[in-house]
Amino acid sequence: MEHRTVTVLLLTGSMVHGVRASVSLTSGLVLGVLLSVLLFLPDELIPPRTSDEELPSEHWEVIIKKVATTANGQSQTRKVVRAGFAATELGIRDKLVVVILGQSSLMVALNASISRHVPHLQLFADISRIDGDIASLPNLTPYRLNGQHSHIPVLNLIFNMTMHEKFDWYYVIPDTTYVNPFELMRFVNHVDWNRRVVIGVGSGDDSSRCSLQAGILLTNFAMQSLIQYRHLCSSISSRSDHSAFELCIHLATNLSCTSHYQSQTYHWWKVVGLSEGGSGTAIHDTVGWWASSSQDFNRSLSVSPLLSDVDAHALHQHFLHVELNRTEYEIDRLSAEIVSLSYDITDGPSQPAGLPPYSKAPDRYQVPKWHFFTNTEIFKNEANQNVYALTGDDKLDVEEIVAAARKFIEESDEGSDEFLQLRNGYRLFDPLRGMDYIVDLLYRNKYGGKVHRVHLTRIISNNQLLQQVPYVKEDADLTILIPLGSNDEVGAVRRLIAHYV
Repeated sequence: MEHRTVTVLLLTGSMVHGVRASVSLTSGLVLGVLLSVLLFLPDELIPPRTSDEELPSEHWEVIIKKVATTANGQSQTRKVVRAGFAATELGIRDKLVVVILGQSSLMVALNASISRHVPHLQLFADISRIDGDIASLPNLTPYRLNGQHSHIPVLNLIFNMTMHEKFDWYYVIPDTTYVNPFELMRFVNHVDWNRRVVIGVGSGDDSSRCSLQAGILLTNFAMQSLIQYRHLCSSISSRSDHSAFELCIHLATNLSCTSHYQSQTYHWWKVVGLSEGGSGTAIHDTVGWWASSSQDFNRSLSVSPLLSDVDAHALHQHFLHVELNRTEYEIDRLSAEIVSLSYDITDGPSQPAGLPPYSKAPDRYQVPKWHFFTNTEIFKNEANQNVYALTGDDKLDVEEIVAAARKFIEESDEGSDEFLQLRNGYRLFDPLRGMDYIVDLLYRNKYGGKVHRVHLTRIISNNQLLQQVPYVKEDADLTILIPLGSNDEVGAVRRLIAHYV
């Protein structure tokens, strides 16, 4: 009995194990079938979509964001972008404007004479008095009187053109007065403009008013007052436009005329015995006599009255010579001062006077090298070849230097020696001095041959620094035009461009 019971128990354990294995297998098969049906459903079993159904993608809106393009140096159309600074915001003004009240063709002569010597020249003329020559002036502003004095439309035009805000000094003259531009610029450069002052010569009947015939110089503050209170001049009634303008300046600015300002004196040369419409000796006939008889005439700031264009041209030519002589005198004085001061500096006097000595090399590898030349050859410091035939620009350079050296020797020796030839020479370029030359010239006299050694310098006399504008960067091409006189100069220009560009 016990044996059978044990056998039954063993069979029951094996059956339970088989059932468990079959259940796991069946579950896996069923799960796999369901997944395959759900994920891989045949196309014929998928129901077709009706027309009423909408896809979610139909409500999408395509937005294209464009990248902002900025102008750069590589763009085809270049546009220079400047800083947003205005001259009025920064308080930048020109030094001087000369206002000429014109009534005749004398305006043309004055414009041709003084326009290039003053920062700005503005002409005002009645439209009824403008002819063909006057109409061609680029700086002319016409006006209509409409039964008023000329100062009313002129002041209104100055206000409309905002001229009262653009200059430090305003000089008003009629076209019958010549102004010495050199003395005028010297005057305004030596005094302050930041005060309310009217400078000129007092009128004959009223010394508190400046005479328009002598010229009236106003500061910026005085002109601001004149423009602001110009309505006070509307009711002025006078015998002439000149006297009305004088009275207008006096009433609107509430300032008296002064001839002395900050150690400077306003000089007016009035032609005695000569009126604008009268007779007498013409100015152009007496300019030389005035200059020789009185030094005040050469220092005068204005001369009036003018009768013709010849008077204006004669006065301008005279004051040009006066200024030229003054400049030459200043050059000689400064040269003598430079020579006297050169003995007190460390390097001592240099030759030529006023030029810095030779540049000192920082080390032995940068010692300046001289070029040796003769009548036919020049020896340059180059790596591959150092002997060249003396041709082209080098030959012209040497010939010019030899001619200058011969002129110096023959003037000092009074032509006693006879020139034979150039023996040899040296040249050196120094960025501070220019081109230096040492030439040995062979001469012959009655005692035999003689060698003169001359040291010459081709000074860099015209240096110009390009103006650097702060906060402004411009990318622009620079085109250089080189005019050529003949075909022989083409080769020299090509070598110049190939060497430096």
